[in-house]
Amino acid sequence: MLKPNEGNKYVFKNIHFNSVHLPPLNEVAHLLHLPNNISGMITHAQSFYGSDVPVSKSSISHLSNQGVGKPTFKKIYTWFKSLSPRISEVFNLEVLKKTFKAARVGSNASTYYPCMYGFNCSKKVIITTMN
Repeated sequence: MLKPNEGNKYVFKNIHFNSVHLPPLNEVAHLLHLPNNISGMITHAQSFYGSDVPVSKSSISHLSNQGVGKPTFKKIYTWFKSLSPRISEVFNLEVLKKTFKAARVGSNASTYYPCMYGFNCSKKVIITTMN
C-alpha cells in the first residue's frame, strides 16, 4: 500500500525529469488542455462521472502540493474505487514494474506508462459500452 511522507501526508507531486526525448507528461497534458496533476484529474473525473468526491476542494488542492492526511486519502481512494473502470481492472503488475523501473533511472516514461495503459483501458470500456 502507498505510504505517507515524513510529515505523515499523502502527496502526489508531478514527476519532472529533464529529457530531450520525452517531455514531462504534465507539460504535454497542459498543452492539450487536459488535467496536468492529480487535483485536476479528480476535478475532471467528478465532472465526467457526475460523482463528487467526499472531501473539500481545499483537500483536493492539497493533494498536489502539501498533502492530505490518511482519513482524507482513504476517502479519495474509496471514491476512485467506485468509478468505472474499476481500479482492479486498471491495475496491472507489468505496468507497475515498468513504471518503477523508469522512475529509478529518472525517465519521464514513468508517467507515460500508467497514463497510456489507463487510456487504453478507458478506450475498451467506451467501445464495449457502444456495442
